[in-house]
Amino acid sequence: MRSCILIHMKIDIQYIADLARIHIDEGKKASLEQDFESILSYVDSIQAVNLSGDISVPQFAMNQTREDIAETQDSSVRNALLGNMPKRSGDGLLVQNIL
Repeated sequence: MRSCILIHMKIDIQYIADLARIHIDEGKKASLEQDFESILSYVDSIQAVNLSGDISVPQFAMNQTREDIAETQDSSVRNALLGNMPKRSGDGLLVQNIL
């Protein structure tokens, strides 16, 4: 079984916090170190899976797509939608600037 080298290394929580520019209380560091070790252990178990054989993907896992077909509506539907817009400019909806 292949072993992940990161599991056997000491995880420096303070270094990770510095990279992320976050403050971590001293009391939380031990807990976070255990969490990281658990995550890396899980990644290591995924790496141990043999993927050399034929992998069949179930049909439900495949992306199902449909053709995008533009449907035209009569003008009454369009006018009703435009009439319900609180603010509009011509045929467009005005929205509040969020940037």
